[in-house]
Amino acid sequence: MRLLIAIALAAFVAPAFAADAPVAANKAVNENCPLKGKPINADIAPIEATKADGTKVLIGVCCNGCAKKGKADPAALLAALEKAGK
Repeated sequence: MRLLIAIALAAFVAPAFAADAPVAANKAVNENCPLKGKPINADIAPIEATKADGTKVLIGVCCNGCAKKGKADPAALLAALEKAGK
């Protein structure tokens, strides 16, 4: 019975932390650069941006130039990502 309660509790609590999973795992939410459309470069750290609802997301980029633009204006990078459909 304790096992069933623990499983049920985990099922309700886990989604509450799912929104922060990409930030905690340091994994980008996208596979292609929102600025150029090329595959993201895993050697370049993702850029952290904050959505309107306060959720933080990590956005991957393809090159150092896109990383520089994304760091300078994370909101524009997020807008490009949302326009791309992610």
